[in-house]
Amino acid sequence: MAALFYHGLGERGETKNMREKVGVLAGSGRLPFFVVRGIRAAGHQPVVLGLTEEVDPALAAEASDMEYVSVGRLGEIVHSLHHHDLRHLVLAGKVRKTLLFADIKIDEEFRRLLDGLPRKNDDAILGAVVDYLARAGIVVLPQAEFLSDLLAPRGVLSRRAPDAREQADILFGLTMAKAIGALDFGQSVVVKDLAVLAVEAAEGTDETIRRGGRLGRGGAVLVKVSKPQQDPRFDVPTIGPDTVACALEAVLSVLAVEAGKRFFLEREEALRAADRAGLAVVGIDEAGAY
Repeated sequence: MAALFYHGLGERGETKNMREKVGVLAGSGRLPFFVVRGIRAAGHQPVVLGLTEEVDPALAAEASDMEYVSVGRLGEIVHSLHHHDLRHLVLAGKVRKTLLFADIKIDEEFRRLLDGLPRKNDDAILGAVVDYLARAGIVVLPQAEFLSDLLAPRGVLSRRAPDAREQADILFGLTMAKAIGALDFGQSVVVKDLAVLAVEAAEGTDETIRRGGRLGRGGAVLVKVSKPQQDPRFDVPTIGPDTVACALEAVLSVLAVEAGKRFFLEREEALRAADRAGLAVVGIDEAGAY
């Protein structure tokens, strides 16, 4: 909890035993559920703003205090945060960038923000939103603030370890994944026999796995890393049972993820499924070692 108090909780003389309200701006997927539980386990009160176009409605059962807001209504989001007297916020869950090109209403605040960006890549948009919130008096906390125990560890996580051919593909894929991460259009690649089969873009990891699997026809390797310029406040890469299920459907042979920089949700369940199918899962360091 050191980082949380550093960011401002307790600045008015409160003790660390007092409950503080912490906001969660929730997109899709399982991550918001874990963030809400983590905030509560740390002794604080989670207040959830669920993005209407993305959030799983089941999250309402986890959060006693939850309301819905639209992705495109930035001014309304800030108004709601102020209404709940929130000074700290965690961004959790996926938000499809393609929504910006869909038929959703974008308010004047968000339109001005987007029009002022020289590039509309993920980091630029999310960074601008975080800066906008900061100007409104709201501190966005690192996503791992309440979830450090969910970061993927280094090592062989499955029963089966990669063989020599797969190890070579992991090292090759790591170089490729870091290169596209630096360009900020993806964080994952699927490779086989030192050839790139699929590169992640706006469609996301699962579709990248499916495309790479079709081309690889069995035995391909997924390498998923953080961007070199990764901002810990948003877009921390995540895998879990759904990722493993997608990899098995695509007949991949290895999932290699960057240790300490990626959330591995529901790890035991995911690894049981991997072990049943002989899928190797490893946490690698920046040099590709595990």
